Amino acid sequence: MEADIQQALQAIKAESNARRVEEHSHFIATTRKKTSAVRARLGEEVSCDPLPAPSVEGLHRQTNARLEARRGQSMAASRRRVAIGLVALVLIPALLVTGWIVLRPIVPGSSKRDIFDEEHDRLVAEGEFTAGVGAKPNAAKDKTDSVAEALRALPQVPTAPFSGEEIYARAAPAVVVIRCFAAPNDAKAIAQGSGFIVEPGDIVITNAHVIKGASILEIMDSRGRTARLTTALAIDKKRDVAILPLPKELRGPKGLKMASHLPRVGSKVFALGAPKGLAFSLTSGIVSQLRSRKGEDGPAFVQTDTSISPGSSGGPLLNDRAQVVGVTTLGSLSSAEAHNLNFAVAASELLKVIKTKRGTDNAIQLVDEMAADAMAWYNRAVAYKDQGRKADALAACQAAVKLKPDFTEAWYLLGLEYVGTGQNSKAISAFQRVAKLKPDHADAWFSLGFAYGLNRQMADSNSAYQRAAKLKPDDAGAWYWLGLSYKKLQRNTEAVAALRKATKLEPRNAHAWYQMSLAYSSLDRKTDALVAIEKAVKFQPDYPEAWYYLGLLYGAAGKKNKTREAWQRLKKLDPARAAKLKRLLR
Repeated sequence: MEADIQQALQAIKAESNARRVEEHSHFIATTRKKTSAVRARLGEEVSCDPLPAPSVEGLHRQTNARLEARRGQSMAASRRRVAIGLVALVLIPALLVTGWIVLRPIVPGSSKRDIFDEEHDRLVAEGEFTAGVGAKPNAAKDKTDSVAEALRALPQVPTAPFSGEEIYARAAPAVVVIRCFAAPNDAKAIAQGSGFIVEPGDIVITNAHVIKGASILEIMDSRGRTARLTTALAIDKKRDVAILPLPKELRGPKGLKMASHLPRVGSKVFALGAPKGLAFSLTSGIVSQLRSRKGEDGPAFVQTDTSISPGSSGGPLLNDRAQVVGVTTLGSLSSAEAHNLNFAVAASELLKVIKTKRGTDNAIQLVDEMAADAMAWYNRAVAYKDQGRKADALAACQAAVKLKPDFTEAWYLLGLEYVGTGQNSKAISAFQRVAKLKPDHADAWFSLGFAYGLNRQMADSNSAYQRAAKLKPDDAGAWYWLGLSYKKLQRNTEAVAALRKATKLEPRNAHAWYQMSLAYSSLDRKTDALVAIEKAVKFQPDYPEAWYYLGLLYGAAGKKNKTREAWQRLKKLDPARAAKLKRLLR
């Protein structure tokens, strides 16, 4: 079968070759006729040699020759492409290297640029930090100007910002935690804040309010090392900036650089500090606005939405190059009002303080600074009060009002401390001083009424409570204590009226309902008394005095089952009082 197939294929091939020869012969004959006709028209003798008839072998040779020619052309084209590719591989890297060498002086991070940066930073540091403490301002200015001119001559190529991780790695070693103590032997700090080391690495910046009221400062660096200070180099209360000497035992970390210009609104900033005692925490946000101090020109504060919590005050606010653009500080608004509204003292303000205050000759004893500052004594008194140190708090308040006799809040705190130590007459005098300095001080009138009550001056107590309730009509406590004072004076109708206002403001005030029940009973309004006392035990089920009186009212009304229920409930809360109730009802 295969032989038949081969034979058929050969026959097809022979037939195909014969057809090609015939077509070729026809083409040649046609061509001869056309050529003869042309020559005849031109008057020439037509003489054509007969063309040899083509053979199959000749056709094969012509076809092979054409194929070889095409193959040669293809190979030549391939060789040209390969050569071009090799040349490109060699030339392109060479051009890139050449371009890098030529352009390197203007690329960020290159050596020439670094030289200018270092020289600029050094001169800025010398000019800003040493002016006023023995430096030569004119010489420093000349150097700075020459370097500034050189920098202006260089093409300005923007540098890539650092990531948050890079910011933290660069800045965290220069951040410190500052703990403030009122006295050398105190174990508990009265306040805590943050600070940071700046170039050249021997001073610490923080807020003035962070160290207010302290006589001893404990500085802790990022490695956990601690050292104590009793002096400051500068305290600028207006700008809320304090400059502290960095203890020698903590030196080593590279200080942070000060930014040469303020950040733009909308640019990203980072804050580092110890919010609520969580040391070395990084937060980020944007610059919301640059704010001026009232009546002054030029930005004094950087407003930002970066989170700044208690404990973060005094830490650095950094731009995206890890340079200081401000000192974080807390705003004066409440936490609810100040959501995303935080501030930092601008670096320009900080440099004004550094410029003239740096140097050990300007050392300030923290104790001396505090001694002349009534607010510092007041802050110390508040800290002592929170620690339960009543005698120390009292002494600090006395020092504050001695330095500033019209210090209203210090007098008020002093009155509270007198009450706490049982000195009621002195407390009355302190509260009277507050009421005289600030007649609309509702809390002072309320506390005065309380002090009068402790001193058994009930008429004066009632008058003070009336003033407090008038100044603060939405204060349920003022109406409650006014009702008690009326009750003490046997003015039960007025007592009921005051207590009803208290329960209207605070419907679940069980004590007010209880006292109202007693006042109703004194007016012989037993039904109203019963309703009021039932409200008292409803809102405070574990109120033994109310259950006892409820049992008495049930007994007087002849409600035996209700009386037994009240007795059983009272038995669980106060067995002694339950036994007394049982004896009275027999």
